[in-house]
Amino acid sequence: MKIFKMKIVMLAAVIWFGGLAGVFASEFASTEQFAANSIFYNVSRSTGDNNPTDPGNWLKFWKRHSGFGIDNPSPCAVTGCTNMAGVGGHVVKNSADTLLCNNTSKDVYILPICRTDNHYRNNNMMTTKNTITAVKLKNYGTTPGAPCYGNCPGTDKRNVPGCVQ
Repeated sequence: MKIFKMKIVMLAAVIWFGGLAGVFASEFASTEQFAANSIFYNVSRSTGDNNPTDPGNWLKFWKRHSGFGIDNPSPCAVTGCTNMAGVGGHVVKNSADTLLCNNTSKDVYILPICRTDNHYRNNNMMTTKNTITAVKLKNYGTTPGAPCYGNCPGTDKRNVPGCVQ
């Protein structure tokens, strides 16, 4: 009985922390050229997206799939920013609706951006300073257990397939 209770507690912890951390994984779909001055926004709360190719390093993922070169330093893609890219940021084009609940309609891309521009509180419109290769993801937020993020206007996360409460 004691072992059974311990397994239930462990399972509850996995569900709880998995839901908070957002245990899901996007994959490489294709590349797409973003022209200079292309409008994009951060994807809010994308931290839980686990990189299957380069765990924990979306910048390396972008470098690998964009053809930029793993060892080449990358400047931040944001117009007006002089920082070096510190991360591969999850972004969407032309849409300020960045709280994606089990994304089925918006394409999500990876671009090299600095940590300041990638901050979760940055919901400002950004533009690319040069033409750049963006890496398009597939399966963003569709893996069972992906967080729903709440906060989507008119969305009750209990009714979104795959959402963890």
